Amino acid sequence: AQEFLDARQWDTAYRDSRRALRPIRVIMREHWRKAVEPLDVPTASPYAVSFYSLPLHWAFAKDVASSKPGTNALVHGQFELNGEAPKTGAAVSSLPGWSTRQSVLDNVVALARILNSKDLEDKPVDPGEAPTTRYANTKFFVNPDDLKMRPSLGKHCLNLNMEAKVDRDSKGNPLPPPQALERAFLAVDSPAADLPPGSIARISFWVKITTPITASADGLVCYDSVGGEPLALRLSSTPGWKQYHLYRRVPPHGKVAVTFALTGLGSALIDDVQIVPLLAAGQNVTAVSR
Repeated sequence: AQEFLDARQWDTAYRDSRRALRPIRVIMREHWRKAVEPLDVPTASPYAVSFYSLPLHWAFAKDVASSKPGTNALVHGQFELNGEAPKTGAAVSSLPGWSTRQSVLDNVVALARILNSKDLEDKPVDPGEAPTTRYANTKFFVNPDDLKMRPSLGKHCLNLNMEAKVDRDSKGNPLPPPQALERAFLAVDSPAADLPPGSIARISFWVKITTPITASADGLVCYDSVGGEPLALRLSSTPGWKQYHLYRRVPPHGKVAVTFALTGLGSALIDDVQIVPLLAAGQNVTAVSR
């Protein structure tokens, strides 16, 4: 490549350079793959989204592994009400601090509500052996002793649902639902949890998509106020109830919140949302959500 470059044969020099760097790119990909292997999703660590930030990721992982979880700082993350919810569901604002946002210009109906969780559990399955990975000793991977194969639903859970309105042609026949939504957005925001600035927050939640989400490339978008939408978890389907974990460094203002947004046609259930501070050894801080 250098010889062709010296001969001012730019196109050939470029192709030879690409060919020479191809094995390096394969090795870079393998380093990145092993780094994200113990994570639920690559965006679970803000530094695992690129090969070039992996040194920061390993330093971050070391801090996580050397810490211990504190108490849950998010209130009403289990979506429990004082009494039974109506059959049509209770308003999300029934829980202090939780709120709903929506911008629906497409021909759809969007609804966020709190449902009774009866009959929403998965069928019993044999948990089998707890999965293990090369980095199972780090707390990026849930400790096998604490691994929960099924969520503790309690009596209520959150539901996000979006359905297309039924349109008919000139003959009265129903038209098919839209293939893509561009102006539909339904979100539920949690209250902000107050955590020690500079500490690490572990955000966890259970999700079950009962109706696969269509007409959207994003599906169900789950993100926190620290990483924002660029580091969001995007789901269009799940095999049942599944738990996800995100790890974030708490900003100077000490507030962390989480948002669940539905951008397509379908239905999703969410429960047991937690924001837990990971404290250094000897540190004892009780975080309180306001």
